[in-house]
Amino acid sequence: MRILIFLIMLNLAISAGAQEEKAVFVYNDNGNRDPLLQLVSKNGVINNYDTDFLITDLTLEGIIAGTGEGNFAIINGQIVKVNDKVGKYFISNIDSSAVYLSNGQETHILQLKKGE
Repeated sequence: MRILIFLIMLNLAISAGAQEEKAVFVYNDNGNRDPLLQLVSKNGVINNYDTDFLITDLTLEGIIAGTGEGNFAIINGQIVKVNDKVGKYFISNIDSSAVYLSNGQETHILQLKKGE
Protein backbone atom coordinates (compact mmCIF):
# COMPACT_ATOMS: atom_id res chain seq x y z
CA MET A 1 0.00 0.00 0.00
CA ARG A 2 2.83 2.37 0.86
CA ILE A 3 4.47 1.65 -2.47
CA LEU A 4 1.24 2.50 -4.31
CA ILE A 5 0.91 5.83 -2.49
CA PHE A 6 4.60 6.54 -3.16
CA LEU A 7 4.17 5.86 -6.89
CA ILE A 8 1.07 8.08 -7.08
CA MET A 9 2.88 10.94 -5.30
CA LEU A 10 5.91 10.48 -7.55
CA ASN A 11 3.71 10.57 -10.66
CA LEU A 12 2.00 13.76 -9.46
CA ALA A 13 5.35 15.43 -8.77
CA ILE A 14 6.72 14.52 -12.20
CA SER A 15 3.61 15.68 -14.07
CA ALA A 16 3.52 18.96 -12.10
CA GLY A 17 7.18 19.61 -12.94
CA ALA A 18 6.58 18.95 -16.63
CA GLN A 19 3.78 21.50 -16.77
CA GLU A 20 5.90 24.36 -15.42
CA GLU A 21 6.98 26.84 -18.07
CA LYS A 22 10.55 27.98 -17.84
CA ALA A 23 11.15 31.70 -18.11
CA VAL A 24 13.25 32.62 -21.14
CA PHE A 25 15.56 35.60 -20.77
CA VAL A 26 15.31 38.09 -23.65
CA TYR A 27 17.98 40.78 -23.89
CA ASN A 28 16.48 44.26 -24.27
CA ASP A 29 19.03 46.39 -26.12
CA ASN A 30 16.97 49.59 -25.86
CA GLY A 31 18.00 50.45 -29.42
CA ASN A 32 21.74 50.11 -28.69
CA ARG A 33 24.33 47.65 -29.96
CA ASP A 34 24.78 44.49 -27.91
CA PRO A 35 28.03 45.12 -25.98
CA LEU A 36 29.08 41.47 -26.30
CA LEU A 37 29.16 41.44 -30.12
CA GLN A 38 32.64 41.68 -31.64
CA LEU A 39 33.40 44.86 -33.57
CA VAL A 40 36.27 43.32 -35.56
CA SER A 41 36.46 39.73 -36.84
CA LYS A 42 39.47 37.45 -36.35
CA ASN A 43 40.47 38.26 -39.96
CA GLY A 44 40.54 41.99 -39.20
CA VAL A 45 37.32 42.79 -41.06
CA ILE A 46 35.00 45.28 -39.39
CA ASN A 47 31.76 43.51 -38.45
CA ASN A 48 28.63 45.42 -39.35
CA TYR A 49 25.44 44.26 -37.66
CA ASP A 50 23.21 46.85 -39.29
CA THR A 51 20.79 45.25 -41.73
CA ASP A 52 18.57 48.23 -42.42
CA PHE A 53 20.65 49.88 -45.12
CA LEU A 54 18.97 52.07 -47.67
CA ILE A 55 20.41 51.82 -51.15
CA THR A 56 21.72 55.38 -50.70
CA ASP A 57 23.75 54.20 -47.68
CA LEU A 58 25.78 51.81 -49.84
CA THR A 59 29.02 53.00 -51.42
CA LEU A 60 30.86 50.99 -54.05
CA GLU A 61 34.52 51.53 -53.21
CA GLY A 62 36.13 49.12 -55.66
CA ILE A 63 35.84 46.07 -57.88
CA ILE A 64 38.29 43.21 -58.14
CA ALA A 65 37.66 41.65 -61.54
CA GLY A 66 38.76 38.07 -62.04
CA THR A 67 38.00 35.43 -64.60
CA GLY A 68 34.53 33.88 -64.80
CA GLU A 69 32.70 34.05 -61.46
CA GLY A 70 35.78 35.37 -59.65
CA ASN A 71 34.67 39.00 -59.34
CA PHE A 72 34.61 40.70 -55.96
CA ALA A 73 33.47 44.15 -54.87
CA ILE A 74 34.17 46.39 -51.90
CA ILE A 75 30.97 47.94 -50.55
CA ASN A 76 31.17 50.06 -47.40
CA GLY A 77 34.54 48.51 -46.59
CA GLN A 78 33.24 44.95 -46.86
CA ILE A 79 34.52 42.54 -49.54
CA VAL A 80 31.56 40.79 -51.19
CA LYS A 81 30.95 38.33 -54.02
CA VAL A 82 27.90 37.20 -55.98
CA ASN A 83 25.11 35.84 -53.71
CA ASP A 84 26.48 37.61 -50.60
CA LYS A 85 24.11 39.77 -48.61
CA VAL A 86 24.66 43.44 -47.78
CA GLY A 87 21.93 44.69 -45.49
CA LYS A 88 18.67 43.52 -47.06
CA TYR A 89 20.18 43.28 -50.57
CA PHE A 90 21.75 40.29 -52.32
CA ILE A 91 24.61 40.72 -54.78
CA SER A 92 23.18 39.36 -58.04
CA ASN A 93 26.05 40.26 -60.39
CA ILE A 94 29.43 41.98 -60.43
CA ASP A 95 30.99 43.21 -63.66
CA SER A 96 34.06 45.38 -64.30
CA SER A 97 32.34 48.69 -63.51
CA ALA A 98 29.14 47.97 -61.55
CA VAL A 99 27.52 45.83 -58.88
CA TYR A 100 23.90 44.70 -59.21
CA LEU A 101 21.93 44.41 -55.98
CA SER A 102 18.49 42.86 -55.57
CA ASN A 103 16.06 42.66 -52.68
CA GLY A 104 13.70 40.29 -54.46
CA GLN A 105 11.44 43.05 -55.79
CA GLU A 106 13.84 45.65 -57.14
CA THR A 107 17.27 45.64 -58.71
CA HIS A 108 19.70 48.48 -58.04
CA ILE A 109 23.01 49.23 -59.70
CA LEU A 110 26.02 50.63 -57.86
CA GLN A 111 28.55 52.03 -60.33
CA LEU A 112 32.14 53.03 -59.79
CA LYS A 113 32.66 56.76 -59.99
CA LYS A 114 35.07 58.11 -62.58
CA GLY A 115 38.64 58.19 -61.33
CA GLU A 116 38.20 55.39 -58.79
